[in-house]
Amino acid sequence: MNSNRGMVKWQPFSAVIPGNHLVSKIINDKSKIKKPELSEEQLKNIEKLVIISYTNQESFHFYYFYSGKKLIKYGFVKKIDSVMKKILLNNGTLIFFNQIIDITT
Repeated sequence: MNSNRGMVKWQPFSAVIPGNHLVSKIINDKSKIKKPELSEEQLKNIEKLVIISYTNQESFHFYYFYSGKKLIKYGFVKKIDSVMKKILLNNGTLIFFNQIIDITT
């Protein structure tokens, strides 16, 4: 009988290494990137595409920066909150304007 226990057989080794959670935290911290600086032209283009997405309900790829990582969501802008400076996408994603780094089709 050939039984494959998969990852279960390696679980005891995780308990042997004290501070294993510290190692994973260090690896996570090293993978973080710095937020790119945007020019005035890029900011105006992003603003224009947000408005197009809202008025025409046209879907775009929204690239945004969160917690040291570049993330992407696809959808159209459902709501614009100009007071709090954030947008709500149709898939429920909430993105602040200062997090957006690019928008593409």
